[in-house]
Amino acid sequence: MRAKKIKPFFIVFYHDLKHPIHETAWYTNKNRYEIWKEYDDTLIWDAPYYKVLGYFDTKKQAKEFIQLHKGV
Repeated sequence: MRAKKIKPFFIVFYHDLKHPIHETAWYTNKNRYEIWKEYDDTLIWDAPYYKVLGYFDTKKQAKEFIQLHKGV
């Protein structure tokens, strides 16, 4: 019997680049928006230096959302 394939989803994060953690040497991301591919829907994403803007079924949907959010 084959294991059921888990369908990934995509999370759009918005980073607060003025937060002190962005000044540390180990954190090198300088983009406000980031997309993560995730499989575990039980995780709770929460931190003072980013916001979760949305969850999407495809990466294309996540990218389109970012473009609309940017106002481009």
